Amino acid sequence: MSEVFAIIYSERKPKAVEAAKRTLELLEKNGLKGIAMNAREAVEKKIPSDTDIVIALGGDGTILKVVDAISDDAAILGVNFGHGGYLMEIESGMLEESLKRVIRGEYHVEEVMKLYIKLNNRFVGEALNEAYISSTQSGTILNFKIIQDEVDLFEFPGDALIISTPIGSTAYAYSAGGPILDDRLNAVVLVPVCPLTNVRAIVLSISKPIMVEVLGGGEVQVMIDGWIRRSVKSKKTVLEIERSKKTVKFIRLSDKGGFEKRIRKRFGYED
Repeated sequence: MSEVFAIIYSERKPKAVEAAKRTLELLEKNGLKGIAMNAREAVEKKIPSDTDIVIALGGDGTILKVVDAISDDAAILGVNFGHGGYLMEIESGMLEESLKRVIRGEYHVEEVMKLYIKLNNRFVGEALNEAYISSTQSGTILNFKIIQDEVDLFEFPGDALIISTPIGSTAYAYSAGGPILDDRLNAVVLVPVCPLTNVRAIVLSISKPIMVEVLGGGEVQVMIDGWIRRSVKSKKTVLEIERSKKTVKFIRLSDKGGFEKRIRKRFGYED
């Protein structure tokens, strides 16, 4: 096995920092090449393009940063050092044995979708979990209009709108009252946040782009996966969302898929 590894760890979690050192040592003992970076460095400098496998040590936030910094072909093994860890494959106590299995090639790769997002015709980023559209001023009501295939589907006044992927549907969108989507669906869920009308969450196919027109006073912002933020000030803001041509590759060590593990964990059924 000659894969190149990158160990990305949360600098805010001392146990993850220590685990990164142990992981690098184990790789070197097996004659494998690897580098270690904290999540902030990974975002700023990007993960080297020749990386085959990323070992992400932290919480879900670490995974979301890795996704932004990774090359298209690299696969991610998530190791949970956080509280939720819904995107993580294993818990921290399983790190060494799991890494040995990865070195032996005893795993398979699951690919999940991302969203490609533009704001007023300018590329903003790609979302693994969700995009969140709101005013930059807390408490400001905006008017949202949802359009697909040149048809006005619905509109509402409210605080914000969440547009979530299937994998993100167990995260913020679910907490805001949205349904959980199976990862195998080519769909997104749109969740109005504190709407002033009787509108509720809706599931739409993402086989065609979705347009969101936003009207209201002040500055409008879009936040991707909880940390990428862009804002614009204009009379009408247009957000365009479509399925990305790229996917995120997750390493799986069991026959149970990521969706099954994630939904059981969300409902408190620990394996």
